[in-house]
Amino acid sequence: MRSAPRTDSNAASRKRRRQRRHAPWGVRGVAVCLLLACSIASAGEPFVARFRVEIDSPKPVAWRGELSVTGGSLEQLQPLSLDPTAAAGSSLDKGRVRLHHRSAMARDVFDVTVRATDEDALQLKLADSDSVAATIPLTQARIATPATRLTVPLGESGASVTLSRLPADRIRLEAPRESFVFQPSERFACDVSLEPEGLQPGDEFEFVAALSRGRSGAEVWRSEPSRVAVGPTGVAKSLVELTLPTTEGVYRLTLTAKKPAGFRTKFLPTSPLLNNSDSPLAQRTVQLAVFDPQRRPLRPGDWLEAYAFDPRSVGWADRLPERMRWRRLPWFAAGPRSSEEGVDAPRDGAIEIAPSPGDGRVHWRAYPLSVDQPGGTYAVEVETLGAPGDMLTIAVLEPDALGDLRPVSGVVTHVTPRWNRDGDSSPAKLLIRPRTNSPLLVLSNPSEETVARFGRVRLLKSRGIESPTPATERLATGRIIALDWPEANLSHALGASHVRSELGAFEQPDLVTYWETATALADRVQAAGASAAAVPVNQSGGALYPSRLWTTPRYDLGVWSDGSADTPRRELLHLIALELDRRGLQLLPVLRFDAPTPIIEHRNGSYDAAGSDAAVARRLAVEEVLDTVGKRDVIAGVAIRLTPGSWALRHPSAADSVEGIDPLVAAYDELARAASDMVGRPLPLVILSSELTTAPEVSRHLLPKLGASADGASAYIAKSGLTSVASDSTATIVSAPFGAVAPEARQRGDLATDIVLTGLRRSLPAEVGRVARSLRTSNFPLRLIESEKRLRGAGGSTLGEILLPAIAVAPTAEPALLASAIDDGVRIVTLDGEASAGWLDNAAIERRQLYASIPALPAPESQIAADLATSRDINAYAYDIRDSGSLAIVTNQSAWSRRAQVTIQTPQRLRGLAVNPTSLATPLAVAGQWFDAGEHVLDLELAPYQSAAWRFAASGVRVTGVRVDPEPAALRELAEGLADLQSRDTTKRRPFARVLNPSFEERQTGVDDGSQPVGWRLGEGASVDSTVAADGATSVRMQATANQPATLSSETFAAPSTGQLALGLRVLPHELQPGCELRIELEQVDGPYRNHARAASDRLSPPTGDASTSAKWLPIVFPMDDLPLGTPGEMRLRFTLVGDGELSIDDLRPEDLVLPLDGQGGIDMRAERFAIVRLLQTSQTLLDEGRLEACRTQLDSYWARFLIENYPRREASSTVVNESAPTKPPQDATPEEEATPTLSERLRGYMPRWWR
Repeated sequence: MRSAPRTDSNAASRKRRRQRRHAPWGVRGVAVCLLLACSIASAGEPFVARFRVEIDSPKPVAWRGELSVTGGSLEQLQPLSLDPTAAAGSSLDKGRVRLHHRSAMARDVFDVTVRATDEDALQLKLADSDSVAATIPLTQARIATPATRLTVPLGESGASVTLSRLPADRIRLEAPRESFVFQPSERFACDVSLEPEGLQPGDEFEFVAALSRGRSGAEVWRSEPSRVAVGPTGVAKSLVELTLPTTEGVYRLTLTAKKPAGFRTKFLPTSPLLNNSDSPLAQRTVQLAVFDPQRRPLRPGDWLEAYAFDPRSVGWADRLPERMRWRRLPWFAAGPRSSEEGVDAPRDGAIEIAPSPGDGRVHWRAYPLSVDQPGGTYAVEVETLGAPGDMLTIAVLEPDALGDLRPVSGVVTHVTPRWNRDGDSSPAKLLIRPRTNSPLLVLSNPSEETVARFGRVRLLKSRGIESPTPATERLATGRIIALDWPEANLSHALGASHVRSELGAFEQPDLVTYWETATALADRVQAAGASAAAVPVNQSGGALYPSRLWTTPRYDLGVWSDGSADTPRRELLHLIALELDRRGLQLLPVLRFDAPTPIIEHRNGSYDAAGSDAAVARRLAVEEVLDTVGKRDVIAGVAIRLTPGSWALRHPSAADSVEGIDPLVAAYDELARAASDMVGRPLPLVILSSELTTAPEVSRHLLPKLGASADGASAYIAKSGLTSVASDSTATIVSAPFGAVAPEARQRGDLATDIVLTGLRRSLPAEVGRVARSLRTSNFPLRLIESEKRLRGAGGSTLGEILLPAIAVAPTAEPALLASAIDDGVRIVTLDGEASAGWLDNAAIERRQLYASIPALPAPESQIAADLATSRDINAYAYDIRDSGSLAIVTNQSAWSRRAQVTIQTPQRLRGLAVNPTSLATPLAVAGQWFDAGEHVLDLELAPYQSAAWRFAASGVRVTGVRVDPEPAALRELAEGLADLQSRDTTKRRPFARVLNPSFEERQTGVDDGSQPVGWRLGEGASVDSTVAADGATSVRMQATANQPATLSSETFAAPSTGQLALGLRVLPHELQPGCELRIELEQVDGPYRNHARAASDRLSPPTGDASTSAKWLPIVFPMDDLPLGTPGEMRLRFTLVGDGELSIDDLRPEDLVLPLDGQGGIDMRAERFAIVRLLQTSQTLLDEGRLEACRTQLDSYWARFLIENYPRREASSTVVNESAPTKPPQDATPEEEATPTLSERLRGYMPRWWR
């Protein structure tokens, strides 16, 4: 490494040489030592200092103006606000800080470096004044500290500007490096400028540098103390040089300036009364890393049992190892903890956890784990004993830097498979990297209906195995399978340790955090069998790398306390790239354009996605990422994640025409070409669109109704420009989004994820998905009941129940996606969910490895299916590959194991070899078996969704036939599932209990003498009426005039999980003038959803011919089936009477299912009824034809699960014909005495009554 040169003026150098020639030898010796130790700055020479600038105002102000320094320049601006809009309002322009905020704020804070002399001053000029608002001499600013800040008022409005010198700036490094990641034994050298407080020019002090391991490890190097003298400007300079260690890791370099050792220190070093020179005048610690690119870390594997226990065994806790610290941890003072008392005894051979109460809070049990090597790679294996559809959430927690318990692994909900219940399955494991000797295993039950059952727990330790095939060979296949992390907060997602901030109760990352994050990420990618990592590099205005576009310190909170800018910061992306590269993996950086950026704000430009400003900013973002990564071979491509409000696309609400779409397509083509030019090879530019569905206004368009399609979805997506980019761009790839949320977990708030993603995928052009596909899931928060009392005894700073961000993935989602991706020749697959959370399943690992090892060529259009009745779930084909060979692929597309006999025809005698992902380099000439010319039968046992591939030494190999054996277990399971679906009673009504006091009978106590009904707010013109009532003793009377409407509002309530609400009520009109109407509104309190209905006065007129009071109550039904799904938020009902009139409201009957109300109040559900008929008949036809996977897809579809989860089974006394399917396979079914219902009889149960 080359150090920065130290320069002095020529005049000063000549003066020092004359002094040396004429000085006595004693003085000359001292001068020589001083000159060797430091370089003293001359008077008037520019100095460098870093300040924190705070601009405050009593009221919010949209600051506009500039901060400059006379005779100098400003550099290295760092906004400190986490608000991306506020951070984007400050930018550097020609040595000045420009303030161009668009929104008002009471406080703006930023750090900036000043390069000037003592004769200069800082000047703040605001846009609303022609004069300088404040002038601050640098002689005063340089001595300002955080304790003695310098404040200057700005006019008479009460606003002020405050400056303080950052403590870390007292010892400043001048290192011309963009990264502090070094190679082993590399030479480190840098100039150091020292400016200790309290010293005058000419004063001497002692300077020492020391290098230590980690955050608090042993010292490995210390420099000899050197005497340094303060120069005329108060700054002294020195040089630090050392050879870095050969052992890789993170080191801390401590630079200390202290008083020189005197007589008392030398001769009485241990006397605290006589020696006070050990307290430093200034001290600073910087971190650097030693990284060995030649070392090949072992990937996780070869698991060895390190610890195991069975909670079903009596006294298991008494047999814990003595070395464990768990006995000293307060949450284990009385043994294993749980949310329930007295539930230690097993039931039916398993430990049970009760169902959750349904409000997002879950029951749990906690167990300590014994770890002998903190920081090592481990896996937790839990024996699950649940029935099909049961769930068990697994998490491992440890105290963070604040003492709060936080997951150090992914939080995964294991779902017992619904299908292939008799199949063999190896237990899955959760990958962890514990930081302590006693991490905490927490098991919880997110199900609201069934108990969670488990048994033995094992802790496995990885002995490691050699890394798989290098990236150069894997690149030859043309396929990329990448683990995807949607959020950029990778350090917490991967369980890396943090440090406690000096400023307050929050934790912040450092270089150790980045090192642990990079290592854990690479471990998860390798352990999962993937070939790449889709890494989110920025989010919400912050970035994982130094950026001019994303300037908030969201992922570098240490800048709040440290504030330095002379050493590299945010090294995470660089370390991830290095770690992936040396392991033979690839990096797919994922960018978001979801926040304002100074690049556009500085130009006062537009965030129009098709505009030139946005195009320039997107290109700069790609350039920054590629420059940070450095090595181009590790880059697999560049991805852009679309988000609601992103300026990567046109906003559909503002795009009323197709103008501007062509420039957007051209901009993406240019961006893709520019990225390819930067790396010197064709580079895919991938658009990930699944996050678009998180916007309520988007999901509402994409959510299809039962029996209808989302007509507005395609038009909505087309206006955004995504359709044109997908179909017209020649260089941009739009990935097809697929959902993976387990059907059993949809009741937890993710009801619409899969179906909305399906709507988005079907709204895109048909060609989308042929090149790239993405699997997306989402987490649902689980709150551990009583955890704030039973697990918060460690002095944690945060009160409240522990929150676990759990995911629950459908067991068939990823396997089905990969199986189809292999057949369709898809080149890029990104996986979010269990794999990125560290969930290890051997079958899934083998599938991913095989996908990455098969060349990305689409299957031939004419696939062979010799026996159509049995082979529809097995795809078999062969094609020629570019190296004069052939490849045959057989894929089981079903959720059950299948035996298949595949007939291949070889044109000549040749060698063939089954593809093994772990030994791709094995030559055919060595290990391949001979195949004579002619036909050969490959007898294959294929696991669920398994693919098998064979390489052949010559081209021309073809598949001529396929024979698949029936699977009785699959037929039986599907028949049972279909029978369960057919047995659902869709006429059963279900009240919605979250609307409180629907008959207005209960009164609030202590509020307006009890006149307010519980759960309701009476507005103007509304009152409780005890004289008339349709149900009970009271109703609400509403009296309105032309100028004053009457209102009645409900308290907020949680939205129905079904997405439906049918509101029935009774109205008693008293006197209604023409033009008077009753408005019924349902609104989302913190969201965009609104729905309303109006009942005019003519509809509310009392019926004629009946004078009784009860007959005058008119029924009204207001059905809604488009409520927001999968989004948190509260709803509110509002009744408004407009115009001259008076009426009473009573007997509200809210229900969360609309289908049972068919025929009431004009509700017509014929389309929905026909949709159910089609679902049942299609499933039955597929089952009869033996198309197992297609039938399973129907039974796992959204609406099939919706019927099963929300409608009860039909009672035995029901008059509707029983439609249960036979429990035996169709071909083995025997005739029953009772005749099977005919199709017409089945249809009758689902037709409207008027049609029956």
